[in-house]
Order: sequence, then C-alpha cells, then structure tokens
Amino acid sequence: MYPKKSEEFYEQKYRTEGEPWGYTKFAVEVLRHEFVINTAKALKPNYVRVLDVGCGKGHLTFRLNGLAAEVVGIDVSKTAVEQSALFAENLTSDKNATKFQFVTKNILTADFPDNHFDLILLCDGIEEWFSNDEEKMEALKNANKFLKPGGYAILSDYQKPHHFEYFISFINKSPLKVQKSFPLNDRLCYQFYSWLKMGANLKIVKQLFASRSIAKVLVKISSWLGKKGSKHICVVAQKAN
Repeated sequence: MYPKKSEEFYEQKYRTEGEPWGYTKFAVEVLRHEFVINTAKALKPNYVRVLDVGCGKGHLTFRLNGLAAEVVGIDVSKTAVEQSALFAENLTSDKNATKFQFVTKNILTADFPDNHFDLILLCDGIEEWFSNDEEKMEALKNANKFLKPGGYAILSDYQKPHHFEYFISFINKSPLKVQKSFPLNDRLCYQFYSWLKMGANLKIVKQLFASRSIAKVLVKISSWLGKKGSKHICVVAQKAN
C-alpha cells in the first residue's frame, strides 16, 4: 500500500479508481467548483494566464474555459494529466475559447517563470497534498513567486471549522496576503451523503447525491449554523506589488 500523500498514492488512485474524489458524483462538489470560478470572475473579468494546481482530471480546470487566454493544469498523477490533456484535445474549436496545457508537476518543484500567472488555483487542497507545514509554506511561496504583481490565488480546503482561522493566519505568514474568506456552508451535504453511504450504488441514491436542488437546500440550512455549518473554506489571497 502506498503511503498517503505520496505522489505514488495519487497516481495509484487515478489509475485504479477513475475519479477518486467524486467531483461529478456529488452536487456539493460541483457547486463548490462553481463558487471558485464565480469568485475568480468577481475579481477580474478575464485573465491572461491561469495555473490550476492539483488539477486532477480537469473538473475545475475546464470551467476556466473563456475566462483566460491560457490555462495550465498541473498534477503529480501522470494518469490524471494524460486524461485531462486528451479531453482538451477533443474540445472542438468553437467550444474551446482557452488554450489548455496539462503537465505532470509538483508545485514544490515546478519551474515556471517568475511573475508568470495572474491567477493560481490551489483547491482541494493544501491540507491534503502536503505532509507538513514546511511543504505547505513552500507551496505558498512558490505560488507567490509564479504570480504577477497584484495577481490572485484562490484556495479551498476541506477541514474542521475550528481550523479555519489557523488556515487563514498560515496563508498570511507566507508572501501572499488574504483579502477575503468564505465558509462554504456544506456540512449538512456531507452529513446527508454519509447517511446514504450504504446505498451508494442504488440508482435513486446516486440521483439524490447528484441533485443540485437538494444540495442547495442543505447549503442554505447549513448557513444558519454559521462557521460550524461548513466543512470547506475558500480563501482569496493576493501577491503584494
């Protein structure tokens, strides 16, 4: 068995499980990706060059189509990168308003030019990919280095609500500076999915998992719980000029 968080672990997951993280299976995951993209759009109407770190099979990456002239997706899994690149090749020209490139890289060792991107996504996430705070900080420092002056980084992470403030303060210890943060009010969605986990292979349960309407209602109810109603936080940070 490969140790968790190693590059071999992620490669094995994509090679054997197809889509390990349920980004198309669960409506709450789709809503979260939409939230990230809408947040990016609110910061700027369009971008020249965007980096998606930990792109996987591109479920978030391809949502950037039309928002940026160029998008680079990187992941430590060669299998995930190859599948994303194949999908990009099959996009018809009238549907593909963005030039996509996918590369097998680790943000810790990536060699992009300084001041190269005006937006970097680090979603799902810093807390999972790296085994210690030193690696997390190095990832944030590299993101800052690769950003143009004034460029933005958007981070989202699954974690316990009491950890949110520490996560924000940790980002602020890097060269990046937090501008905004948003609890995503998704706790009841994950609770709902856990209740039905035993029947996950049933058609009706799959439909419930994929229901945007149910997810939106649960998000609304979770918002009444304040910070405790969230399992994810989304953070917007910026490179200082």
